[in-house]
Amino acid sequence: FDLTRDSPIRIMLAVLGKQQHILLLTLHHIVSDRWSVGIFMQEVAAFYATFSNGLPSTLPELNIQYGDFSAWQREHVETIEKHLGYWQRKLNNAPPLLELPTDYFRPSVQRFRGNQYSFELPRALSAAIKMLAKQQNATLFMVMAAALNALFYRYTGSQDIVIGYTSAGRNQAETENLIGFFVNTLVLRSQFQGDLPFIKLLEQLREQSLEDLAYQDVSFGQLVEAVNPVRNSSHAPLFQVMLTVQNTPTTDFRLPELQVQPIDVKNRISQFDLTYLIEEKDNKLHGIIEYSTDLFDVATLERMSGHLETLLEGIVNNPNSPLNQLPLLTKNERRQLLIDWNPPSETQDSDCKPHQLIHQIFEAQAKTRGSIELHYP
Repeated sequence: FDLTRDSPIRIMLAVLGKQQHILLLTLHHIVSDRWSVGIFMQEVAAFYATFSNGLPSTLPELNIQYGDFSAWQREHVETIEKHLGYWQRKLNNAPPLLELPTDYFRPSVQRFRGNQYSFELPRALSAAIKMLAKQQNATLFMVMAAALNALFYRYTGSQDIVIGYTSAGRNQAETENLIGFFVNTLVLRSQFQGDLPFIKLLEQLREQSLEDLAYQDVSFGQLVEAVNPVRNSSHAPLFQVMLTVQNTPTTDFRLPELQVQPIDVKNRISQFDLTYLIEEKDNKLHGIIEYSTDLFDVATLERMSGHLETLLEGIVNNPNSPLNQLPLLTKNERRQLLIDWNPPSETQDSDCKPHQLIHQIFEAQAKTRGSIELHYP
């Protein structure tokens, strides 16, 4: 899109035959978020049902427009300044980079080249995670955020971890049926000791995220300018890992006398090092990880998703376990590391720390691939 002259919406109908068509809708993010897509589909279905029968629209007129929301934002300058002060205090002296072990050295300039890796958690584990969230008066996002913090601590040894996440940004009931860009990017910072029980980390993140939402009326651009981190062209400012748990309303898109099905479009862009997209479907938690192909190989993403599943199993079985004692390696990895790749005499008394074991796994498997450059702190 060239926003100086292009429309922020493009529609094309591809005719494949008399009975088969593809409707391609391209929206610039400046005019629509994921929540808006559901509203758009509902309204298209309503318009199609009436217009195809020669009838006028039955949709009610909107009480407010997106422009009204924008005007409200501009009028609340004092509120914005107060919120910026909160973020400046919260992110003071935050680590500039989460140094995860990577397959390739980080380029000097971020190139945003990416791919996607998909995974799903077993139905029983998904149910146990949701039950844990309910028991702790937390959301699914809070549990997954705490699990990722535990995972990244085990990878890096860092006890000060910063990740990004999104909020719907629709704080007023009047905005629920508006199409527009309301979603906002926030920053979640966690500081903890390695022997902290997982349940305590979850409590910390629950309180932290609730407090963050009270100060969400600032754009991410304003937040970055206010915090003013040291800029580096090799990575995104403030955080390099994003977590999004999808809870937008689902839409059953039906058109009269037509069979309709969606076509998945695979994203080849990665705005961050890693972006975790979690969504519940058919009583299972499904995940997509968008990853930078400049940093990671797909085999590493497969291992990382396996580690996350193992970690979550340990969490639901004993949420009071300290972070540094939660299980991480899959059964196959433990067998490879402790039996296949090491004589028994060298492993029986091993006192390697968990994140050191992870590095050994990465290094040994990288060597088997032959030409991989391994880089980790």
